[in-house]
Amino acid sequence: MALTSYSALKTAVASWLNRTDLTDTIDDFIDAAEAKMSRRLHDRQMVERVVYTDTDTETIALPEDFGGIVSLRVNDGYPTELIYVSPDQMDDTVRKASAGAGRPRYYSISGDVIILSPVPAASTDEDGYELRMRYRKRIPALSSTNATNWVLDRHPDLYLYACMEQGALFLRDWETAAQMAGRVEALIREAETDAIAQKLGANLQMQSPGVV
Repeated sequence: MALTSYSALKTAVASWLNRTDLTDTIDDFIDAAEAKMSRRLHDRQMVERVVYTDTDTETIALPEDFGGIVSLRVNDGYPTELIYVSPDQMDDTVRKASAGAGRPRYYSISGDVIILSPVPAASTDEDGYELRMRYRKRIPALSSTNATNWVLDRHPDLYLYACMEQGALFLRDWETAAQMAGRVEALIREAETDAIAQKLGANLQMQSPGVV
């Protein structure tokens, strides 16, 4: 069976583990594998851009698939990258030094919101500030209602071995878990190399449109 869907992946994991009694638990393996791949894998498909227009509040909501900020800037006549500070620094130092409202210079993350300091004030055109953020997206979770995603489409072997690693950990099979972890890391490097090759190939085609 080809590894092209959520159900096919579950069947393959049970077969490779040689266990037919883990049907429900395999969902946990998939969840844990997706969490690890979201942290470890770097691919252009994991980077999203979002624009917050007319920002005039201290906090703004993070996207539901947020996995980490790549860049956050004020996009006005003088685009400026905001400086990250920890929540403690924001509470203890930055807010005191940046009392009042104005052009944001710092940001922190608490829960599911971004905290800005100074608190954005209306700019000269009487609108709030435009903020542009690039962030890492988490890998879309597979489920009975979401049969596939770009990682499973492009790297089914990575998905399988990542699930196998989690299954081996669940079964307390430390030797197999270590072997699978090594294989997962190797496949992540291969996937990232493949992503770079695709990007360079696209750039070369754009620069040399006559080359087939």
